[in-house]
Amino acid sequence: MMIDFEKFVFQQTQELKAKDLHRELKAPQGVDFCSNDYLGLSENKKLKSLYLKNLEGLPMGSTGSRLLRGNSDSFNRLESRLAQFSGQEGALYFSSGYQANLGLFSCLLKNQAVVFSDESIHASIIDGIRLSGCEKYIWTHNDLGELEMLLRQKAQDDKLNLVVVESIYSMQGDFAPLTELVSLCQRYNAYLIVDEAHATGLFGKTGAGRVEELNLPKEVLATIHTAGKAMGVAGAWIAGSKSLIELLINQCRPFIYTTAPAYFQQAAINASLEFLEQEGGSLRENFFKQLEKFQTSLFKIAEAHQLEVSGRGGPVTSLVLKDNSLALKVMNTMAENAMDVRAIRPPTVPEGRAQLRITLPLSRNQEEIDRFINKLSEILEKNL
Repeated sequence: MMIDFEKFVFQQTQELKAKDLHRELKAPQGVDFCSNDYLGLSENKKLKSLYLKNLEGLPMGSTGSRLLRGNSDSFNRLESRLAQFSGQEGALYFSSGYQANLGLFSCLLKNQAVVFSDESIHASIIDGIRLSGCEKYIWTHNDLGELEMLLRQKAQDDKLNLVVVESIYSMQGDFAPLTELVSLCQRYNAYLIVDEAHATGLFGKTGAGRVEELNLPKEVLATIHTAGKAMGVAGAWIAGSKSLIELLINQCRPFIYTTAPAYFQQAAINASLEFLEQEGGSLRENFFKQLEKFQTSLFKIAEAHQLEVSGRGGPVTSLVLKDNSLALKVMNTMAENAMDVRAIRPPTVPEGRAQLRITLPLSRNQEEIDRFINKLSEILEKNL
């Protein structure tokens, strides 16, 4: 007897609803306090103008994978620019950060590698590591003592030992101790890979990220960057040595077996790089001034209600409410008041760690910020 597919799916959906883990796609409504558009560039008129100018003379589709007919001199020029921006010898451009991470880790690791990954790394890195089939060890988030113990016991001289972190973690919003991680890797003959997704555009002299800010480009094996967050557009790239890029071109399945990104993506990322060269410094200065005041208020709210909070100094603030239903209630009540903040629940975060993931796009004005802080405080007062 065949399983009734509709009944099978219905039962799984009902289980999710019973645990307050069901999700729905919703169009943005209310004032944005949840997106990754940190510098407000997705709606910036000058950036749009640069983008339209860059579109001139470009075809629409790329017509095939990069190894068929999908490559062009414009891709080569873009990647040279991305490598220079990232402080590395080479770069390889992908349609998304998920594709870049999946490709890098599934290609690089294999049986000849041992990977040591922070427990809070992004799902795309986790999936890439799983696909690789390599020997792996997961260490408690930002616990350098545990990492050192694992490196001492499990690093192998005849294998590629890799430590993997995010410079700023996408859910907690806290920082990886990169300088200390570099020292540990050097001590135990390991290489460091840093995902700069939430730091690109915000940190460093040119906006390349935390690795640039801490003057560590030559101390890491590779960095991964996304253009869909602070840069306001789309796509991602891996930056590293020329030999790494050559290996990826030859063995990275998500790169080899996918149609090359459309040319309008090239136009957009070139426009964003140009815009950041011209105005990035002042934008970052204004962003961090506004953020400091906003996070001071959020941390006061957390202290008043004895809630765990993290992410100070970075673009993501995590306010841990623990209970799924409470996180949903706060999110929905904020939405009723025309403010968009999202509840993050398992499996994105561990069980019992439901949270509000709060961001502050630079496009927010003081009146909107004050309304958000006051309403959030009022809702928590009523429900805690």
